Amino acid sequence: MNFLTFWRKPKSKGSSSKPPSSEFLAMDLYSQVAYMAGIAAAGLPRNKIFEYTSRLPYCTSVYFRRVQFMARKLNYNYAEACRVVGDSTKEPDPKALLLRLSGSLTSGESETAFLEREALVMGEHYADEYERKIDALRKWSEAYSSLVLSGAIIVTVGIVSMLIYPVSPSFIMTLSALCVCISAAGPWLLYTSAPREVKTHVLSEKSKEQVLARTLFKLCVPAAVAVATIMAAAHIDLGWIMIGGAVLLLPPGVVTIIDDKKIDKRDFDIPTFLRSLGSVTSAIGTNVTEGMAKLDMRFVGSLQASVKRLQGALGAGVRPDLCWWRFIAENGSELVKRSTHMFWDGVRFGGDPHDAGRFASEYAMKMSFLRGKRGLVASSFTWLIVAMHTCICGLLVLIYEIMIAFSSAIEGIAVEGADMLGRMPSFGLFNASAQIHLLRTMIITIILVQVGANAFAIKTVEGGHEYKLVFYLAVLLGLAGLALVLIPQVSDSVFSSLPEMA
Repeated sequence: MNFLTFWRKPKSKGSSSKPPSSEFLAMDLYSQVAYMAGIAAAGLPRNKIFEYTSRLPYCTSVYFRRVQFMARKLNYNYAEACRVVGDSTKEPDPKALLLRLSGSLTSGESETAFLEREALVMGEHYADEYERKIDALRKWSEAYSSLVLSGAIIVTVGIVSMLIYPVSPSFIMTLSALCVCISAAGPWLLYTSAPREVKTHVLSEKSKEQVLARTLFKLCVPAAVAVATIMAAAHIDLGWIMIGGAVLLLPPGVVTIIDDKKIDKRDFDIPTFLRSLGSVTSAIGTNVTEGMAKLDMRFVGSLQASVKRLQGALGAGVRPDLCWWRFIAENGSELVKRSTHMFWDGVRFGGDPHDAGRFASEYAMKMSFLRGKRGLVASSFTWLIVAMHTCICGLLVLIYEIMIAFSSAIEGIAVEGADMLGRMPSFGLFNASAQIHLLRTMIITIILVQVGANAFAIKTVEGGHEYKLVFYLAVLLGLAGLALVLIPQVSDSVFSSLPEMA
């Protein structure tokens, strides 16, 4: 395995020559400009800056590959190449950057000064856009809660209306379809308003938790499907089937949540580590390996174990590229990968470690702080949705059980006194047992749709690894299963004496 391919031969979508998707455009563009500023401070010539920048595995690298192609193969100067590529670009932010870069190169301004200024401007622009999306996400999360409550109210009113008037099956099906549409619209709105970012890297080597989560996912998901199928064939109650599936889905989700919490801590600590390492190395006038030996490990926080392994490997004479690659891979964070790559390239190209550490730490610190603001919105939203999901599932099942109890009571009255029943109002539901079965189907469908919609909504607001969706699916599925198992037992105990009282 060539351990240098993690930045020299990217395998992501950014390695294509096609126009990039706008999904991660803002994040990748800011990362790209910050990287260019870091290596430009090392004194690299212009052609090397564009060459190394075009190799980055970002979606915006396609623009710099075009500039590099025109300069190397078509004999354009870099200022003219930036202008031509910028004019042909449809996305406004890359277009403006390339045109500003073309003007700067034409005027004779140094790349270092221009890129350092652009990195600061791009950082402020990205932070402002990110915060605006967080504000929109906060408002849409509140709207999603209202949508969930609205769907529950519609279902409740529809069920109660069955007590006083014979309801056709088409009405029940229409009501179910309306609730499904409401449940699907909310997560889509959250997805469109949430900031797009990559939290875990896509290297072949990953953190221990990510490897374990992937292994458990491959084992537990098929096992959950198989167990649910077997339990359904054995005519076991649906509530127990849901609980069994939730238990089997929980292990990969729990491991992913643990890894996500560790990544948050590493993203918070990586700016301090890079800034301190660069300052110490520059102050003592030595290389990074010796500078790391002088570094106080108490300041690196959650990165302490990884930094010690990195220090040991560098001290043992292992090739530095491989040591830094291992450090990045075992932490599992995309932010650690990008900021460390920025720092190490700035140092290995001959730049001042202090400047390299400053550029990398400023980039990582800004990204970490923005994610912290998103975490505040996500944490409150998660607890709210879990509580609402539990209450709504319990309410729907309880209403269904109450209707079953009253139906049984009315049937008992019909047996004891048909004449008295004939003088009573006509209750459509009580006279049509098929509606009860259809009502149960509607409630189960709505509960399952709520499980999927709420899990996707929470994952969208929080962001992070895809396996987090499995965790929230397991939690919400288990809560819905408990409602289906426990609520009927409570209802039976409460309404067991209802026929005698009648």
